[in-house]
Amino acid sequence: MHVHVDARLLHGGGIGRYVRELTSRWLLRADVDRICFLGRPDELTPFLARHDRRGVGAVVPWTDPPYSAIAQARWPRLARACGDDPNVTFFPHYDVPLVRHPSPSVVTVHDLIQFELPAGFPWWKRVLGRRLLGGALARAGAVVTVSETSRHAICRNAPAMCNKVHVVRNGIGEAFRPLGPGEIRAAHEEWGHLRPFVLCVGPAKAHKNLEHAVRVLAELPEQEDWRLVLVGPTAAERDRLVRAAGRPDVGPRVVVEAHVTDDRLRALYSMSNVVLVPSLLEGFGLPVLEARACGADVLAGDLAWSRELTASGVRLVPGWSPSVWAREVREARRAGPSADHASWSWSSAAEQTFEILRGVTEVGDTSRTA
Repeated sequence: MHVHVDARLLHGGGIGRYVRELTSRWLLRADVDRICFLGRPDELTPFLARHDRRGVGAVVPWTDPPYSAIAQARWPRLARACGDDPNVTFFPHYDVPLVRHPSPSVVTVHDLIQFELPAGFPWWKRVLGRRLLGGALARAGAVVTVSETSRHAICRNAPAMCNKVHVVRNGIGEAFRPLGPGEIRAAHEEWGHLRPFVLCVGPAKAHKNLEHAVRVLAELPEQEDWRLVLVGPTAAERDRLVRAAGRPDVGPRVVVEAHVTDDRLRALYSMSNVVLVPSLLEGFGLPVLEARACGADVLAGDLAWSRELTASGVRLVPGWSPSVWAREVREARRAGPSADHASWSWSSAAEQTFEILRGVTEVGDTSRTA
């Protein structure tokens, strides 16, 4: 197999983790002769140095930002720069070429949040996204998505394409596991001064509903000195969130960590009293699984996307009453890490996705429904 991969978002949040976890495993496969990564050499070169033991990876520089006209214009030349025609091209998001779309291809659509909850996105981005999504669904030999919630959204938006949609769930990174005794001491030294605290992980986007977490903090007893730690937002975004929540008084008790490594995030999960995931909609909800793998208690809204993760031990809270959520926070008791790791495996996700890639090379299309 000779595979091309759009790797521009190798370090781009959740999609970046998705690309790294899948392709690092594909590089080890005996039936892979070559993977051409299109993306930033300064990111891809060290990635391949760590994971490409067999020397089958190649890099073609592509530094244009996703969802840009210049990226669309450069695609035909860049695809030729990879050399021989690939057996299949993999796009880990639906920013696909509108001209000279490679065939066969597999496209991952993680979610349709910008169409399901449009208030958080500018009109021009929704118009562009709709065109790209239509092209991806029509031209791809197969479409991968990460949950039944996302599959249903795709089928609502494009019923004729539903037969080519496959659900392959994300996995839990190996970094996320309970802390050992020595690690607990180190974590206490770094984060213990914040306890008790609730933790939210994710950017300050509208669908993440982080204002709700601020309101929950405001309902926790002030004399107990609770804090809210936000991983992802900046200080300016924190200030905007507390204003939007109508609770600027709790601003001094909201701590932001804009960027953390997996090791530090693991320590934060483990040190938190409770992890809050108040998202209105998620394609998958990876922080739920990561936190549970570390042994953290997790509260999420009782919604379709979160019900898919109940096997992990997440506790679902009906409604959005901050006082009810605050009561749940105070009543939370450590239940231990999720024991359901086998079904949330990146190795399984990589294997299933590769079989979908193989399927489109064999028949030029795939009509199996996952």
